[in-house]
Amino acid sequence: MAIVEFLSMAQSGAFDAAEATRAYIAAMPADQAAQTANYHEGQIWLIPIGAAVSLVIYWLLLQTGFSKGLRNKLEGTMPKWLAVFPYVFVFILVTSILVLPFEYYVSFVREHAYGLATQTTGEWALDWVKGLGVGSLIGTVAFGLLFLLIKAFKRTWWILGTVASAAFIYAMMSLSPIYIDPMFNDYTPLEEGELRDNILGMAAAESIPVDDVVVYTSSDQSNRITANVAGIGGSIRIALGDTMIEQAELDEIRYVMAHEMGHYTLGHTTRGIIFLTSMAFAGFVFVHFGFGWANRRFGSKWDIRDIGDIAGIPLFLAVLTVFSTLLTPIQYNYIRIGEVEADEYGLGVSREPDGMATSALRLSTYRELEPEPWEEFLFRHHPSGSSRIRMAMEWKAEQLAAGATDQTTELQLERARSVFAEEPDPVDEAEAAN
Repeated sequence: MAIVEFLSMAQSGAFDAAEATRAYIAAMPADQAAQTANYHEGQIWLIPIGAAVSLVIYWLLLQTGFSKGLRNKLEGTMPKWLAVFPYVFVFILVTSILVLPFEYYVSFVREHAYGLATQTTGEWALDWVKGLGVGSLIGTVAFGLLFLLIKAFKRTWWILGTVASAAFIYAMMSLSPIYIDPMFNDYTPLEEGELRDNILGMAAAESIPVDDVVVYTSSDQSNRITANVAGIGGSIRIALGDTMIEQAELDEIRYVMAHEMGHYTLGHTTRGIIFLTSMAFAGFVFVHFGFGWANRRFGSKWDIRDIGDIAGIPLFLAVLTVFSTLLTPIQYNYIRIGEVEADEYGLGVSREPDGMATSALRLSTYRELEPEPWEEFLFRHHPSGSSRIRMAMEWKAEQLAAGATDQTTELQLERARSVFAEEPDPVDEAEAAN
């Protein structure tokens, strides 16, 4: 247990939330704060860059005649409705291979350069192959069925497609914890003891229907702390990353798990399905009206008959990519609102404001600690570390003012500093690729 330090408060002896917030923020060295800011700001730039890479790939498939050639070959050997599925399968394979260099840089080279990844090249490649296999299977069936709807109902497909998307989202949220996640990490029951009892005690108090906690090997891919409450109905599961157990102390884990339970108790899963379905609806409407314009404007060589032509799938996804990229700030704001709600809930359930403060600092090893307000509003899908620390200290001040006996003016400043003392040095990007 870290040695507890006392913060020098105002002369009145009252707990000063602003001073406590500054003390926690100051625990992060300036050079590491700058490094994290560079990493996180780079992540934001990768959104439009990634979209541009996808658009170039889709354009190449159309402009070179690959798409129409594949359509002609498949429709010449089988019924047009059946040709949808092999086309989608080949399309997924080809685009995945073409985007591989970019994906390798983003998820392997860059992550190692900032000291956040733990995989070797071979381990990363194995996960990539697994992801390609799962994605090809699910994508071929799901997108193939969607395109059959488009072919059959060219005027109203966007309505039927929205309904189908809602069912797909629900199914994936239900089945992923059981069938997909274990393909990439090992899941084992958390051993009996104080930690398990604490987590299950909070879950029981909040009427979350689980009787066990599982630990998964998040360290297989990264050194980031992580946890979640995932699934729907019978598939609901409380999962704790082994990195969280290795790096965090009990009060931090209690807060993080209470936060994750908040997502479940506050109905964020249901709300998430509604939001994602609404986004699918808006995106499909955008594609419905934008597809024809784009085809007329740019598609003289593409030989796309109409929106139900499988040769137009690259164009369909290009238009959808433009829509999704433009709406990134809306998506991020939606996520951040839910995170703030879960933060408030987690504080109330765990009553661990200092656990929240130091866990926020742990997360600040890869999320910018103090972004500009406009940056946080537009380009941050989680509250910044400084925002979370401020919330925790203001909550603590309110509790102390109300006479709460389980709160003190003590701060875990030594633990806060130790978070960054343990941080690995980043390596050169070229070295990380070896």
